[in-house]
Amino acid sequence: MRKIILSMAMVFMVAMPVSVQAASSLTYVDVNGMVCDFCARAIEKVFGQQEAVSSVDVNLDDKFIAIEFSEDQTLSDEKITELVTHAGYDVRQIRRDVSDADDSETKSDE
Repeated sequence: MRKIILSMAMVFMVAMPVSVQAASSLTYVDVNGMVCDFCARAIEKVFGQQEAVSSVDVNLDDKFIAIEFSEDQTLSDEKITELVTHAGYDVRQIRRDVSDADDSETKSDE
């Protein structure tokens, strides 16, 4: 039963970004210093308090944060860097993936 539930959750998580992405934008933040679940929870808490953020997913293995913004909302690269830095981590790069291809941009904060 547990395997079935986990399988269904994985399918839902994979399918969800495709349907949500049309109405929102994703930003990927490569971060140094995140190594444990406590790190992930700290980042999730910081970004979860931002009105513009609809969801945040921390990938500890690849050391990046995926931030999904509500429709027509975003945070500046400076604000994202400030939030990550105040949480105790270093931003390596910020990559934007906007559902409208004309608006996409990539910025490196090295």
